[in-house]
Amino acid sequence: MAPAADGAPKPRRRLLHTSDVHLGGYDTGPEYKREEVEATFRAVIDLGRAAEVDALLIAGDFFDNARVRPETLAFAATEIARLERPVVIGPGNHDHVGPGSVYDRYPFHEVPNLQMIRN
Repeated sequence: MAPAADGAPKPRRRLLHTSDVHLGGYDTGPEYKREEVEATFRAVIDLGRAAEVDALLIAGDFFDNARVRPETLAFAATEIARLERPVVIGPGNHDHVGPGSVYDRYPFHEVPNLQMIRN
């Protein structure tokens, strides 16, 4: 650990970063593609748990569009909660936070470890 300004050691932090997950991109397409995208995000959560990260940053395009199925939104919330560490989402151009966004269609505010950058 590197020393802080007062000479005390600073604890190391482990941050896991992902982006362009595009959940929901295959909600109306081939089932196996939707399953692959969800399995990939599930693997990110598994990695975060195994590595005991301090936080997860999802930097843009977590969802693919504003028409994502409710089941996909529930899957996302369940996986985020399963990490049991702070998760920060910075939406991108595919998952904007404007009126009618996916973030308004599901009670993501009830996911205790989720923080959303909305402005």
